[in-house]
Amino acid sequence: MVQEFLTKYLGELATAVIAGVCTWFFQRKQKHAELERMKAELQSVKADGSQKIVDLYQETLNDLKTRYDEKFEELHREIDLLRRNVELWKNKYRDLKKAFDNYKQKHP
Repeated sequence: MVQEFLTKYLGELATAVIAGVCTWFFQRKQKHAELERMKAELQSVKADGSQKIVDLYQETLNDLKTRYDEKFEELHREIDLLRRNVELWKNKYRDLKKAFDNYKQKHP
């Protein structure tokens, strides 16, 4: 029975095995090429991701510098304004003190 089965289907079994081996042999190079392409694509994606991170970091640093410069200029303007106010009040004080001293001299 087993012998009958083998003799009956031996040709088909051999054909299936040979077809499978041939398919594997020829597909092997194609699969290898596809794997290499996927590896190259992955490296490209990694490089793009790294470049995006570097670009984002650089943009953040540039933005930080711009904001720092703007804030520095704003504080510098405020300091100048306060200095002018101090000078204005000093002048007012001197004028009032001078007027008071003149008043004291005229009215002992």
